[in-house]
Amino acid sequence: MKNPCRLTPFLLIILLLFTLPTISRSQVVAPAIDSIIQANALSSGNNKDVLSRFFQLAFGDLTGPSKTLSLTGNPYALMLKKNPLLSIDKYYSRYQPLRRSNFNFGLKVDSNYKFNGFTSGLKYAIVDQTDATTSKFVAWSLKKDPVHLERKVLVEKLRVYAENIGDINKKVAFVQATNAFLQTANTPYSKLDPDFRQVIDIIIQENGLNKLGDVLHNAPDQPLRIHDSLSFANLSQAIKSDWLWTLSVADTTYRDKFQFASINLRTDVIKGLGQHAKGQNSFELNADMIYNFSTDSLKSARNLDRQILSGEIGLNWVVRSAFTDKSYFEFKLSGSYSGIVSHTSPFDSQTDMITLNATARIRVYADIWVPVEIKYDPNTGNVFGLLNVKANFTALESILKGGKTGGVAQ
Repeated sequence: MKNPCRLTPFLLIILLLFTLPTISRSQVVAPAIDSIIQANALSSGNNKDVLSRFFQLAFGDLTGPSKTLSLTGNPYALMLKKNPLLSIDKYYSRYQPLRRSNFNFGLKVDSNYKFNGFTSGLKYAIVDQTDATTSKFVAWSLKKDPVHLERKVLVEKLRVYAENIGDINKKVAFVQATNAFLQTANTPYSKLDPDFRQVIDIIIQENGLNKLGDVLHNAPDQPLRIHDSLSFANLSQAIKSDWLWTLSVADTTYRDKFQFASINLRTDVIKGLGQHAKGQNSFELNADMIYNFSTDSLKSARNLDRQILSGEIGLNWVVRSAFTDKSYFEFKLSGSYSGIVSHTSPFDSQTDMITLNATARIRVYADIWVPVEIKYDPNTGNVFGLLNVKANFTALESILKGGKTGGVAQ
């Protein structure tokens, strides 16, 4: 049975991205993107394999007979690279489904490095509690932060004060000073106009805004937004071990006619165990299940009649830097099962396979990882080895900070 569909999911993604609207460049880029990049940097390499926040380039099975080169990307990150203004709060919220999605495309080569077909896929996070920018816990915690609550009082008092200014020019200057103080990252308390600073001091004293006053007077050269960033970073630390659950569909094609050679339906779950302070090592529970449709070799026509069910569950040990909290070494032990559901071939030596697996993942530079995977089959005594290279990068940081276009590993 020939598959009538000639378009892979990757081509559909490209069509979708070119039809999405872009935003006028006359608006201001929100500085919150720094926090997004920072939170992404704290994710483990294992976590980034489940869901990429930006981009990942992977070289798979480098020493085996079926090598792959693939690029995984986040549609929102791709749009953001084209138009950084999409980081503005209202657009960031609007494109949440795209931020939870991944697309993947690549090519396969044989042992002689000859073209052997394409790969493509789509993935979506049904549950993502590790995203601090959309976490209800983080939002609730920030709203309950004493400094945040006192800051809301200050904002309201400054608004009332501005309304009572009769001179229109002085009113405009006061509003501009207020916005610069509350919303920018380059106007600390110590650099405020003395008259404006005196107004703030009076409001703080009259309304008992002691927590906010301590922040301003203990660190007068630190912009108020830095406190927000530190609070966000601490809360991101607290939720980076929460649930992540994804569903995906992926395909591979024959080397000719772009017909499907196989289709995978997959689900992945990852959950950190316990809470840990900055720089402490941690553990992640990781499980996946795959239902594969592939070719029944006993039939002459191309088909997807052979079906295989497989699953894996394991524990990943994450070793983090005491200074940056980034993972630099990971080691996962797991067990996996694979069974043929339909169309068993007489050439199959066994229909069910259980393997014990070990994966060592080393961060060699920036966010370039070398995962080495070993599988052991207790029934046959066979040992299989896979050598991969994966590079995670944002390609966004320099753009969002006004620099030159380029890729920056995170």
